[in-house]
Amino acid sequence: MTSTGRWLVDLQSESLTVDDKQLLFCNPLNPGGTVYQRQELEDVLAYVDKHDLIICSDEIHCDLLLEPGVHHIPFASLNERAAQRSITLMSPSKTFNLAGLGASMAIIPNEEIRRKFQKERGDVVPGVNVLAYAAAEAAYQHGNSWLIHQVEYLKANRNLLISAVAELPELNLNKIEATYLAWIDISELVLTDSCKYFESFGIGLTSGLEFGDADFVRLNFACPRSTLVKALQRFTCAVKAKTKTG
Repeated sequence: MTSTGRWLVDLQSESLTVDDKQLLFCNPLNPGGTVYQRQELEDVLAYVDKHDLIICSDEIHCDLLLEPGVHHIPFASLNERAAQRSITLMSPSKTFNLAGLGASMAIIPNEEIRRKFQKERGDVVPGVNVLAYAAAEAAYQHGNSWLIHQVEYLKANRNLLISAVAELPELNLNKIEATYLAWIDISELVLTDSCKYFESFGIGLTSGLEFGDADFVRLNFACPRSTLVKALQRFTCAVKAKTKTG
């Protein structure tokens, strides 16, 4: 995390080994909600250049930008050097709720990397079926007005969530510039099993352990506002109950 309260990939990490060939990257960041700025992307490019890595950039949330003035910059668009090192993952799945159809794509400018990808995918990564293709085409051609309204709705949900968490001094929530997923710091609650604890209050969250840090939970706020209000009431009760019992 930077001093501006935004989550960024740790480019100072010394955890690479000689066998590491690829950097898995997420922009906008899930979890965390960061939309990478150009200089930050150029820093990532310098890192993959230095270590001779292919970058697999997951940009599936790129249409769900919630912060005014924020713009998504595809990693591969930086320059030709970036493009030739990149695999960009895109899909209408998150934007238009088509995840079950499998309408996703990998954009690979480098011919050699593309050939390797096609060879290795085999039967593991299926092609796009006719229904998925038709749905994706319809979403991209006719869904912009719907998307504009959806983003406004998500902004309001995000703001409601931020206000609720701000009333709980034991928690911390950094900026959510994009996506519909909040990354909430619950470290002060000292929970041994955060999912089980919050489920006992009737709210289902994703444990941060799945992302490498059990001191966090991920909350999905892409839901009807009435559902979010109810969830936040239960979340607040759970936090206050833990605070009282210690």
